[in-house]
Amino acid sequence: MKKLCFVTVVFLFWQAMAFGQDDSGPGSVAQGIALFKTGQFDQAYQMLFELSDREPNNPELNFYLGRAAFESGNFEMAIMVFERILIFAPGHDRIKLELARAFYAIGDNNTARQYCREVLAADPPETVKENIKAFMAGVDKSEQTHFFHGSVTTGIDWNNNVWSSPSSQIIDTSIGDVTLTGPSAKETEDWFFYTGLNLDHTYRFLRTPWAWKTDGSFFIGWYDKTHALDIRYGEILTGLQHISGRRKLGLKLLTRQIGLDNERYMDSIGGRATMDYVFSPSTMVRTGATVEQKNYPDLPAMDSNTLSLDANLIVLKFNTWFDMGVGLEREDAKDDEYGFKRLCFNLSASRFLFHKVNGFFNYEFRMTNYDEPGYLFADRRKDTQHTLSLGLSRKLWQRSGRPDQYCELRLKYQRIWAFSNQDLYEYTQDLVQTSLVYNF
Repeated sequence: MKKLCFVTVVFLFWQAMAFGQDDSGPGSVAQGIALFKTGQFDQAYQMLFELSDREPNNPELNFYLGRAAFESGNFEMAIMVFERILIFAPGHDRIKLELARAFYAIGDNNTARQYCREVLAADPPETVKENIKAFMAGVDKSEQTHFFHGSVTTGIDWNNNVWSSPSSQIIDTSIGDVTLTGPSAKETEDWFFYTGLNLDHTYRFLRTPWAWKTDGSFFIGWYDKTHALDIRYGEILTGLQHISGRRKLGLKLLTRQIGLDNERYMDSIGGRATMDYVFSPSTMVRTGATVEQKNYPDLPAMDSNTLSLDANLIVLKFNTWFDMGVGLEREDAKDDEYGFKRLCFNLSASRFLFHKVNGFFNYEFRMTNYDEPGYLFADRRKDTQHTLSLGLSRKLWQRSGRPDQYCELRLKYQRIWAFSNQDLYEYTQDLVQTSLVYNF
């Protein structure tokens, strides 16, 4: 990232400043600072953040915590830490300059300029003035309106029940016991190969808090034997985004398309509204609402209008990211047999384990009540589903100076328990997944 290198050189004068150290024992502030000074930014960040719970008002700790967050690519976190320092030391020019660097790194040039102007207004030494002016000239010269990110994923799964087949082939129905036949009548194992592409483009309207953001996700997967379930998936969301302080608002149009075995399965159009709010460097909330009109070319009875609401609380505690979410979904189908109300809950956790290896855990609960009984059943269908996932990830490569550009290996195990008042929809499923991700 050329502009970050430029900023680092410009602010070299201030990088030499250091704070006193009192404690040099293991797990101490001094050890975290030592890790930072030897270039071990990720480790320094993790250690200092954990210590900040015990010493939230330690200025030395907070300063290096913000520096470590910045150098490890957590620019928003660095901003939050430095802003916290300014609450207690509002005239601290060095911190304002660190904030200018951080806001510049996330593309908020106006705020970066404002902090520079505040320092200039305090009449700093001439050398500092010249460095700040050079920095601001660099900001003006490198104004950027387009931001582009993406990732490519390729992988292979082993699935022991690709059809989500019921545990029993004999199903109790309103006309008596029915014995299932055909390929989906019993559990079938198969290998699944896939490739996915995610693209993210943002166009910022200069000198305003507005941007136009477009996200695209494309996926293709095929089975070794069960080609009737080969899948194609495409999704595009595009619309306005407004960022103001700690709040981010979005309003986007969306379209999706799903294909099975070279045939169109489902198309949809709709819209999604979102709001993210950051309460502190370790706490944020994400909320969203989606309306969607779904069309099934070969199954018109399933055509529907869908409304879904979701909210997630994301917290960093004990050196672990926790994500707790709840969701509500209402699908009003053309045939009431396919319409439903659904409640979802999920809990996930991820943390650094050892030697660039991260671990993650996810549990999801879904309860679905359908509007009307199906053709062969006297009662309305009621399902509950539990999904448990465990996994590991490790960065194999990361570009120097670009923490957002890396290659990562992921391993995942997933288990599904599906229960229903109708035997046809009760099953278990095991999935073992290996994938390679390139983020750019």
